[in-house]
Amino acid sequence: MKKVLMGSAVLIVLATAITVFQISSCQKISAEPTTVVIHDTINICPDSSKSVLGLWIGTYTINGNPQFGAQYTSYVIKPDGTVTNESMGSNVRHFNIGNWSMNGDTLVCYTDCVFGSASNIGVKQKHIAIFNKTKGTFSSAIWQNFPNPTGSGVLTLTKIK
Repeated sequence: MKKVLMGSAVLIVLATAITVFQISSCQKISAEPTTVVIHDTINICPDSSKSVLGLWIGTYTINGNPQFGAQYTSYVIKPDGTVTNESMGSNVRHFNIGNWSMNGDTLVCYTDCVFGSASNIGVKQKHIAIFNKTKGTFSSAIWQNFPNPTGSGVLTLTKIK
């Protein structure tokens, strides 16, 4: 009986020593969140709702073809300088990928159609819009095919996220 109690006492002392050692050797972890600030060349507004980056959804029209009306379009403007553009035209989904840059308050995107109707695959487009940094909105937004086939129109875009 004495051996059992002695063994139990040794285990208790050993467990206590290990616990005390672990507690005293732990580092204090700060509850303060770490803030990472990313700086880039486009001078993004601190308020993400007023940044050019993000998901923009709206419509596009085709100059000279009012019979098509306003068609769905969306843009995802990414911080790495890439942009994706998805649109519907003649009930066919089209997908463009490319790059964007800011020239003052003017957003300029160059994209290539990589998915959609066969006649549009490979078509290059330029998308231009004036960005209001105070309101976080686009105005005077247009798209145009270049160099061929010709085509252009007006964009209306609203920031979603």
